Amino acid sequence: MKNCYKFRTLIHAQHFNSAVLVWPICLSAIALIALLIIYNIWGSLNFWAAMAQAGGNALHFCELNRINELIRQPSNTWSNIPFITVGLFVIFASVKDWQYKDRKQSPNFMVRHPIFSFFLGLSTLYTGLGSLFYHASLTSFFQKHDQMGMYALIFSITAICAYRLLPEFKSIHLKSIYLTGALALLILIYIKWNNININLMFPLCVGMVVILHLIYEFKRKKMFCEKTWIYGAFAALVIGFIIWMLDRSHVICKPDSWLQGHAVWHILTAFSTLLTYLYFRTVSPAQHLHDTYQFRTA
Repeated sequence: MKNCYKFRTLIHAQHFNSAVLVWPICLSAIALIALLIIYNIWGSLNFWAAMAQAGGNALHFCELNRINELIRQPSNTWSNIPFITVGLFVIFASVKDWQYKDRKQSPNFMVRHPIFSFFLGLSTLYTGLGSLFYHASLTSFFQKHDQMGMYALIFSITAICAYRLLPEFKSIHLKSIYLTGALALLILIYIKWNNININLMFPLCVGMVVILHLIYEFKRKKMFCEKTWIYGAFAALVIGFIIWMLDRSHVICKPDSWLQGHAVWHILTAFSTLLTYLYFRTVSPAQHLHDTYQFRTA
């Protein structure tokens, strides 16, 4: 119990109840069970036949493409459930933060401004659903939403990183400016999707996040954050990308296996998103946590 309370204090979640964790897990489990039932009953139905097939590397993953079935890449489809769980968790957390009557006095900016959590949670959920339907259908329509989900997620993290670099001005709603900017970029990419190379654009977006984070690390003073979590998030992302490359190039490949490298990539990136969010919830003045517990300062 003591460790649990310490963890809740670390992420500024003393006002959370069990529903924040229970509901996302239950809803994700229900979604997975429903998908399995549908697959078991209508698995042989070629539901996507009338839709345009996805291009690019859609058919180049290791997993066997079951083109005439309802779920064309089962392992790569089911493995998106963790994104849905994480997305729902972050959304439920944002609702609890919004209902928290003392949130304006919280030392953590994510608690003070639940809109960031809501936007991040919604983006994570969009990523999971877009990827799930993409790998189930291998159609161009859902391929676009798979990639748009990735952009939505990285833009929401970029908005958070940009916001915490600057002081809060009472006369300017900076969070609205950053989130509106992120949404505008997302709409622009959606319109110009066919003309944008995601293999170039997305790494540049990730690089921007890394740069903003390094600037913050250089500038911040007397601030606490659980740096091991952001290191863990980055490590999970790098390991996942290496596995993605090995799967994509068929270096490690067993098409009929339930264990697929691309599916592992989904799970690791969902875990990376969760660690990143928890890291943001730890950022606060060092003295605040020192007065309650003897946490180390960065």
